[in-house]
This record gives sequence, structure tokens and C-alpha cells, in this order.
Amino acid sequence: MFPIALALLGVVLATNLVNNLQLLDESNQCLGCDLQGAKLNGARLKQADLTEADLSRSELLGADLTSAKLTKAILIQAKLRDADLRGANLAQADLRRAKLQNANLALANLSNTDLRGADLRGADLSGARLWRTDLANTNLVGAVMTHAVVVNTNLKDAVLSSFTLNNAKLCGTILPDGTTSDRHCPRP
Repeated sequence: MFPIALALLGVVLATNLVNNLQLLDESNQCLGCDLQGAKLNGARLKQADLTEADLSRSELLGADLTSAKLTKAILIQAKLRDADLRGANLAQADLRRAKLQNANLALANLSNTDLRGADLRGADLSGARLWRTDLANTNLVGAVMTHAVVVNTNLKDAVLSSFTLNNAKLCGTILPDGTTSDRHCPRP
């Protein structure tokens, strides 16, 4: 009887995923949806509202998420290589160990976002807002953070070789070696 119950559970979960994907396709929104493991490679989700959606282990390779709303979304181990997330709202999202190689995160809101252990090699974070963002143990090799605002952010043990930080504003930021940079904090 136990294997039958598991099989039925699998059918229910697959049906829920299909229904949620259909909702997303029809309305460009899926608030709080369970989209775990969804294959959305190359998807056109410009300005989609995925607030609090669970996209853990999903594939969004090359997806267009320009100006998408992903507030409090769960993207643990999601694959977002080459995704376009320009101007996306990822505030409070969980992106632990996410694959974001070469992702375009320019002007994205990454406030209070958990990116611990994420792979951001070659990512463009130009003009991004990183307020209280956790980037500990993150791979930022070749990433660009020109004009980014990096406030009270944790970069402890992050890998930063070939990293571009031109004109970025750092305040209360924990650097890879554990020291804190306050070089752009307002002076009393």
C-alpha cells in the first residue's frame, strides 16, 4: 500500500506543477506557487510576478526575467545561467547555491537576499542594490559591480578574482578577509 500512496502523491505534485505553469503562462503571475524543479529554460517572464514562489532546483537557463518580481521567492539550487534579471526585484529571495553564471542582474534589487554559496561568475551586478545581502562563500570571479550600492553586505570568504567594483558604494560591508569597509558611509 505504501508504494501506491507514493505514486498517487507524485501524480498530485505533477498535476499541481502543470496547473501552476499554466497559471503563469496565462496571467504572467504565480504568487506563492510551487514550481520546484520546473524546466523554464528560455522562458519569457518579463515583468512576471513570482512573489513567494518556490523555484527550488528549477531551470531558468537563458530565461528573460527582466523587471520580474521575485520578492521572497525561493530559488535554492536554481539554475539561472545566462538569465536576464535586469531590474528584477529579488528582495528577501533565497538564492543559496543558485547557478547565476553570466546572469544579467543590472539594477536588480537584491536587498536582504541570501546568495550564500551562489555561483555568480561573470554576472553583471552593475547598479544593483545589495542592502543586507549575504554573499558569503559566493563565487564572483569576473563579476561586475560597477555603480552597485553595497550596504551592510557580507562578502566573507567570497572569491573575487578578476572582479570589477568601479564606483561601487561600500558601507558596513564585510570583505572576504573579514574586515569591514566603511569607505562610503555618510560622515556625521
